Amino acid sequence: MFVKGPRSAILGIRLAPMGVLCRPAVSVVAPCFNEEDVLPLFLSRVRGVLDSLGGTSELVLVDDGSSDQTWEIIEKAAVEDSRVVGVRLMRNHGHQLALTAGLSVCRGERVLVIDADLQDPPELLPDMMALMDALGIRTIAVHTAV
Repeated sequence: MFVKGPRSAILGIRLAPMGVLCRPAVSVVAPCFNEEDVLPLFLSRVRGVLDSLGGTSELVLVDDGSSDQTWEIIEKAAVEDSRVVGVRLMRNHGHQLALTAGLSVCRGERVLVIDADLQDPPELLPDMMALMDALGIRTIAVHTAV
């Protein structure tokens, strides 16, 4: 079980349990705000990408104080898939703080950042990993040109 210390209570962060204590090869961090309509599809697509990569991975979903069913979807996903880690901010703090919260709990050897709204396709994650290898970096954000 993954346990966050007393600081999480001060920040209003609540974590869903994670079943694996080893350090994953890849962490995908995704801030979420009122994403109930798109989150199930996002989860399905990211899981497919992670499955295709092989190795160990985690998906850190940060609920940034959503007023819809986003947190309930994250909780259910964490129960169904041990790779999913849920972080709940008790009120909306904004995208950057939600991202910071996710980065503070992820444990991967390399970290990929993507928004949960599917504006950028999760299928780009392997391309981003190849770019990371070419550039020798460990953290990268997925963003497609408009």
